[in-house]
Amino acid sequence: MMKKYLVCPGYVRSITDGQQHYISYGKLIKLYDVNPEECTRDNYNMGFGTIKNSLTRLEPLESGYYKL
Repeated sequence: MMKKYLVCPGYVRSITDGQQHYISYGKLIKLYDVNPEECTRDNYNMGFGTIKNSLTRLEPLESGYYKL
């Protein structure tokens, strides 16, 4: 299946409680409600250029609003 999303786990500061939280690869996929088979985290093997640049980045968001 063709990859559509580059999942980028990381830390985000919550607007609600002001604390930093780590949002994992799996949690981001659930938050954005996307098909895991369309996701990759392996940006090194994707190469540089059109394929990598055409992927939609899924990152932790301070707003907590995870709609595409």
